Amino acid sequence: MKKNVMSIVSLCFFTVLTVPAFAGNPWDVEEDLKTTNEEVESDARVAQRETDSNVSGKVLSVNVAENSLTVKANGDVGTYFVEEHTYFTIVSSVGEISPGDTVSINYYTFNEKNFAKGIVLESSEYAKKTKIKSNEMKTLVD
Repeated sequence: MKKNVMSIVSLCFFTVLTVPAFAGNPWDVEEDLKTTNEEVESDARVAQRETDSNVSGKVLSVNVAENSLTVKANGDVGTYFVEEHTYFTIVSSVGEISPGDTVSINYYTFNEKNFAKGIVLESSEYAKKTKIKSNEMKTLVD
């Protein structure tokens, strides 16, 4: 009987020491949950977003801190948020776009917010000031 008890105690002790090594570090649960939450949010955004849309209009304001543009197109005003994967043509960031510029934005809507997939600078107040000809801008866009 004493031998059986010792065997059971040894088996329990061995299990307690070795199982965490195979299960991963149990103290990293918070980091695992953070990663999982980010993945779920990303998957939810992809699954629930509305159809991609396009808009072309005049930039009313640029908010570099929020990484967003406010654009007036066809009488409607909308704010478009730039993400890590947003592509740019002619410029390389929101900071290079100025109020008065004309842009085309490919975007999608998620939770009533517009997220830019791509931004093309069509005409620029900067280009006008520096006398870049419209055909040179067209060539840059093409």
